[in-house]
Amino acid sequence: FDARLAEAEGLAASEARLRALAGAYGCGFIPVETNLRDALTAPWAEMYCGAGLGAVGLALSATLGTVLVPATFDYGELTPHGTHPLLDELWSTETTDVLHDGCEVNRVDRLALLVRHAPALVDQLRVCWENSHGGPLNCGRCGKCIRTMAILRALRHLGVTPSFPSEL
Repeated sequence: FDARLAEAEGLAASEARLRALAGAYGCGFIPVETNLRDALTAPWAEMYCGAGLGAVGLALSATLGTVLVPATFDYGELTPHGTHPLLDELWSTETTDVLHDGCEVNRVDRLALLVRHAPALVDQLRVCWENSHGGPLNCGRCGKCIRTMAILRALRHLGVTPSFPSEL
């Protein structure tokens, strides 16, 4: 969902990093290509990211029994958005559970847990929408990057992870 299908080189680099990371954790990796964001013109994050993630999960229902849609907000910040705990689970079927995951932890605490328990995942973290070529790195300038980098700095982890610039 992060880049257009035409961005083959950047997507290939991201896929290689994610495939290696999945292997390091003993997990399978299923690459998915979709033109969903090309076909729909509504704002992705605000309108249909939960539906898009659920749709991909349902397309893989023969392989997956449970699909986790990551929370955008914690319960204290919850607003109508592209994902929502009351909506996402409605995508479930008789054979596949679609679950909204993570509302109990705010963004800062979620990143702190990753830094503490899975720093290799932080090294692969990609939050950037401005880096639209699909590559694995973050731009370090857009709002999502700055917000994440500020949290990493507060956690004394900025400059440790290669997925973000070392300074705000």
